[in-house]
Amino acid sequence: MKWALGQIPAESQKAKVDQRFLNRNFAAVTTLAVGLVGILLSAAQVWVAYIQKGRELLQKEHESVTVEFAKQRDRDLQEQRDLRTFIVQNYSHIFSDDASERDRMKKIMLTTYSAVIVKPVFDGLFIITSKSSQQSTWAQGQAEVAEASVEQAMPTVYVHYRRARDAQVVDEIMKSVKGAGYRVQGKQLVVQATQGDVRYYRSNEADQAGALANLVAAKLKAVGWNQTMTPIYIGRTFPNGPAGVFEVWIPEGPN
Repeated sequence: MKWALGQIPAESQKAKVDQRFLNRNFAAVTTLAVGLVGILLSAAQVWVAYIQKGRELLQKEHESVTVEFAKQRDRDLQEQRDLRTFIVQNYSHIFSDDASERDRMKKIMLTTYSAVIVKPVFDGLFIITSKSSQQSTWAQGQAEVAEASVEQAMPTVYVHYRRARDAQVVDEIMKSVKGAGYRVQGKQLVVQATQGDVRYYRSNEADQAGALANLVAAKLKAVGWNQTMTPIYIGRTFPNGPAGVFEVWIPEGPN
């Protein structure tokens, strides 16, 4: 079909105009497109970096706990070596017929070494001692070390908080947690964000983590913080995490 001059279809004219526009502005359009792609890539990189930073902070906080337990294992081994040396050097005093001398040795061992290290020694002394008077000393030692072991076997809690001015409230929470039968290993000011949670490493300790979360939330509510504390199982991420250890993460306060 032939078209009269000036009767070229509007679609064809528009296409030609668009083509001329692209030809004239190709460099600018290309630059704009590249710029948009760059912005999108930068945003994606920032988001990935943010996620990675969060993972690194979490890993760092976890490592601080695991490093502490590794140090504790080393201290236990050193204690065992030191106690063996003490027994060898004080053998005559430990097996003395003088009750006050034996009692002095017992007190030194109880105050110098941890209960878990001393217990097998007292058990052994009670068994190998033939005299009833000496057995009485170490039977008393067994009772005293059993009492100390109960305290040392308490679940351990590490407290993390986000804002320095909340330290006093955190101290009050630590007192409540300690009063509930936990060993509280101090507090640590951190930068990692948290919504308020209690983290635990062993799946069979979920109920205990929940109870601890409720305890902390109740204490926060008592001081004016309407803050939920959520138990979070981190054993999948850190499968070698210690049993009986809980991390309390307290967010910034309301004011």
